[in-house]
Amino acid sequence: MTDRTEEGKRILQYRRIAQRPWGAQWWEDVQLLSPFTWRGAARIGKVQWEWKKLFQSALALLMPLVFGKKIRMSEIVPRHSVIGLSAIWSMAWLWRGTTGLRAVWHKTFTFSRWSQMLGFPSVRSPAQEDAWRVLSERIMQQRAYRTRKYDVYLPLPTGRAMEAILFLPGFGVEHVAYAESAARLADAGFVVVVVSAEPLRVASKELGFASSRIRDIPYQVCRELNVPLSWSVMGHSLGSFTATHVSLELDIPRVVLWGSAPMDDLIADLSNSNKRVLILQGSEDKIIEFMVPDEHVRQQQTENFYRKLPKNTITKMIEGGNHKGFGSYTPAFSIEKSSGIPRSEQQSQAVAFTVDFLQNV
Repeated sequence: MTDRTEEGKRILQYRRIAQRPWGAQWWEDVQLLSPFTWRGAARIGKVQWEWKKLFQSALALLMPLVFGKKIRMSEIVPRHSVIGLSAIWSMAWLWRGTTGLRAVWHKTFTFSRWSQMLGFPSVRSPAQEDAWRVLSERIMQQRAYRTRKYDVYLPLPTGRAMEAILFLPGFGVEHVAYAESAARLADAGFVVVVVSAEPLRVASKELGFASSRIRDIPYQVCRELNVPLSWSVMGHSLGSFTATHVSLELDIPRVVLWGSAPMDDLIADLSNSNKRVLILQGSEDKIIEFMVPDEHVRQQQTENFYRKLPKNTITKMIEGGNHKGFGSYTPAFSIEKSSGIPRSEQQSQAVAFTVDFLQNV
């Protein structure tokens, strides 16, 4: 317990050094309650919504504000608790004596849908101490900076044309968790932009990772650094599938996929493109076996997966590596045993394969 407490204190110190711009957390909270966020989550989870009922529920939740409710919600509502918010507003109706109007709130419907959607925030995987330490050190060295939408890791100045990597995080993973790998890539000469997938940490097209959210980031980074950049896109786990879609939408020629399970229904069809693709897998990665336990179905999905990729796609295996070893985070749930190699070694190999690929295509 003492060790965990001390680790928590150190992480808090690193977080203070690596603070994001003012308003970033507030904006993520707004996004978490946005109907667009929950609509996207519903599409991913194949949840059926009755929008008329949900609209009526939203009106009922907002009506106390019109009546000038005095209690400050920020003091009594648990963070990221939609159920808690609903319960508070239910009490507000009782306090105001408006139980007749409260009938427009389809509480049973709303609660059942929210309970299904609340699984997304509950699988958030926090970055570990090593990742926060690296990020804070790079910021103090002026080799990294943070914005509301992404973190940027900078190479040492060389005077030559610069290349950049757009990195999309895995499902539920705090994007800071990729600080160590991003710093290694920056040391190899790349500008690395690790995109935030908040508030649900789901780098999915349905949750805003289409071109509408991503397209401005390369332009913004070029403007911030005041240099032209040649871009590649890469991602880990779910972020790797999204990276294939982003490569098509933004016409990015080089794509790197870390820990990409062969799920043929999630990947974009790149088979007729001239893109260059690198896939890195860990030999101990058990995610695909967990998601698709039937071996025959798994083999069929793998074949379909590779049919959607260019014929010159390169696949590399990291012996002893597992799924979570590509980042530095504590999974909300894990089906993997410890990897056969240290996490730092897996990330070192992953970066080496990636750098060799990007510098020679």
